[in-house]
Amino acid sequence: MEVYDGVLGQKFIKMIRQLPNPMLLDMGCGDGLRLFPLLDRHGTLHAVGVDTSLKSLRRALKRSDEKGIKDRVDFILGDANLMPIKDGAFNCGLVISVLYLIRSLSPIAELHRVTKGVVLIREKTFNPVTARAFYSVLNNRLVIYILGRLGSGGSFHGSYYLTASLLKKELLEAKFEIIRQKPIYYIPIPKNLFNIYPQSLSHFLLRILSRIEDCIKDIPILKKYIVGWTLLCYS
Repeated sequence: MEVYDGVLGQKFIKMIRQLPNPMLLDMGCGDGLRLFPLLDRHGTLHAVGVDTSLKSLRRALKRSDEKGIKDRVDFILGDANLMPIKDGAFNCGLVISVLYLIRSLSPIAELHRVTKGVVLIREKTFNPVTARAFYSVLNNRLVIYILGRLGSGGSFHGSYYLTASLLKKELLEAKFEIIRQKPIYYIPIPKNLFNIYPQSLSHFLLRILSRIEDCIKDIPILKKYIVGWTLLCYS
């Protein structure tokens, strides 16, 4: 999977393979889309996924049963702002496309509290100019899906958006050591918004948007304003 094929993804896998009893927290696991490939690659890894969506967790539980790994993974219905997990319960963690969707950065402190070890974070972050431009042409709901709204940072009309500098600042303040970071450039595609269309049409639209993304993601001016980050951290 793309998240684990890059330099930082490979380094993350190598680091957790060196742990004697790897126990991973997937914060905002959804239906396990990014967790299961990691479990497949690491036969001794055990994991717990936390998410606020009961529907997604039910799908994840069903998939874990189908894949025959139900004994290696558990799922908890909970809020990333206050997880029902004891301090230092995990020695590795995964946070993929979660922080940009929430309204505060307290999950970063929570992640540090419950995870004492290596953490792979991959997030969409945006230059404030981009946030302002998107806000001017889109309604609030769509802006939240694409850019995310947070409780601190640069504000526009009372809403707050995640930026790369804010993300790094909050990680450092939460006592994370950033081992390495790598920018990822892309045009944001709110895939979950296509649930309102029939499946065949949704796939068609996503293919078109993905093709457009591949064509224009290397344009310098877009790189300046639309960017995400993959960060390898140690708590």
